[in-house]
Amino acid sequence: MGFNESYHRFADMVFDAAIFDLDGTLFNSSALWKDLPVDFLRMYGIVMGEALERPSETQSIREGIRFLKEKYNLPGSEEELLLAYYQLLRANYQERVPMMPGAAQLLQSLHEKGIHLCVATAAEKEMTEAALARCGVLQWMDFVLTEDEVGASKRYPDIYLQAARRLGTDPETCLVFDDAPHAVETAHGAGFTVCGVGMDAQTLQRLRETQCCYKVVGSFQEIMDMIK
Repeated sequence: MGFNESYHRFADMVFDAAIFDLDGTLFNSSALWKDLPVDFLRMYGIVMGEALERPSETQSIREGIRFLKEKYNLPGSEEELLLAYYQLLRANYQERVPMMPGAAQLLQSLHEKGIHLCVATAAEKEMTEAALARCGVLQWMDFVLTEDEVGASKRYPDIYLQAARRLGTDPETCLVFDDAPHAVETAHGAGFTVCGVGMDAQTLQRLRETQCCYKVVGSFQEIMDMIK
C-alpha cells in the first residue's frame, strides 16, 4: 500500500485514493463534445451538420485537431488550430457545462473521509480547473493531471500510474472512475480497480461488455451507498 493513512471500503475493496475522469463522468459534457467540432469548423466557413466526420472518442484533443485539419484542409498550423479549439472549449467550460447529478456530493464525502482525489483527463488543465472551481469542487482535488502533461492518451496507462504515484498510493488501493470503455480497459490492465460510470443505457452496456469494471453504476448515489 501507499503512504496514505486513511483507508475505506468500496463494496469489498479497500482503497485510499480515487482518480476521476472529467467528461462524461464528473461533467455532463456529451452535448458539448457532439456540437463542438461542428461549431469549430463553422469558424472556418465549413458547415457540415450531421454529415460531419468527427474524431474518434479514443483520440486526444490534439489528435482530434490533427484529424480535422487533414480531413477538412483547415488553414493554419496545428498549434494555431489547437489554440482556437481550446478557446472555444474554455468558454463552454467556464460558463455552462454542468456537473453530473450527485458528483459534487460524492467528492465532498470522499474528501471528508480523507480519501485523496484527482482528475485525470484529456481536457486542458486550465479549463478543467476553471470548471471544477465554478462548481466548488476544485478545493477537494489534490491535483488535475492531463494527457498533454503526461504525453499519452488513455489508451496507455501512463496517466493513471503517474496519478497514483502523486496521490501516494498503489494501483491496487486506488479507484478509477471513468465512462469510456477504452479508458477502463487501460486502467484495469494497469492493475487499478475500476468503477464504470454511465448515465445512459448504451454507455452502461458498453462498460459491462469490457468485463474490466469491478462495478458499473448509473448514478453517483449508487457509489455513495457502497462506500464505507
